[in-house]
Amino acid sequence: MRRSLGPSLAWWACCPWCWRSCRTLPLYYELARLCNITKQSQGKVTLYLSALLNAGYRVSLTHANKHGIKTDAPNTFIWAMMRAWARKEGRKSNLSDGSPGKTIMEKKDDLDDTVNFEEHPLANPESRKNSLKRFQMNPEANWGPKMRSKTSTLKNMENRKKIKNQGKYTKKKLSEEGDSTSKKLRTDDGSS
Repeated sequence: MRRSLGPSLAWWACCPWCWRSCRTLPLYYELARLCNITKQSQGKVTLYLSALLNAGYRVSLTHANKHGIKTDAPNTFIWAMMRAWARKEGRKSNLSDGSPGKTIMEKKDDLDDTVNFEEHPLANPESRKNSLKRFQMNPEANWGPKMRSKTSTLKNMENRKKIKNQGKYTKKKLSEEGDSTSKKLRTDDGSS
């Protein structure tokens, strides 16, 4: 007896990602959001993972968000990493006064000089190198919400109604124009 593995196979393909992200790492960060707060472009995910690993913190990708990482690094190191990234990119900050990003980027910390973005061997996990699925594919194209069902028993009646009402407004407009011209003709002829 042969069984189709379909969804269960897809679930097992996702398991390594879930296992890797479900360890005891307490904090979850979204890199796109961190870059948005500090108004800078986002680099490769592996560079941020390398910076965290080179500093001695544990880090993993998450199965819930493409740009999400889980780490045990404190917030002070995360923001130091973002300041070091801005220095590495050589970008001037165009943050407005009083914004959280400006406060974070202007702060000076001893950690700022210790951040190392050199590629770490564990920054790109084996499951990612082997192209295992991290996010499940959509079952079919345009699989989201669709129109209501068309399996009505009144289908023929609906079609007749559609055909009957096709061009309803143009017919009405033509009949109104026809009535007004016929009235004018009657008054011009003098017969009625």
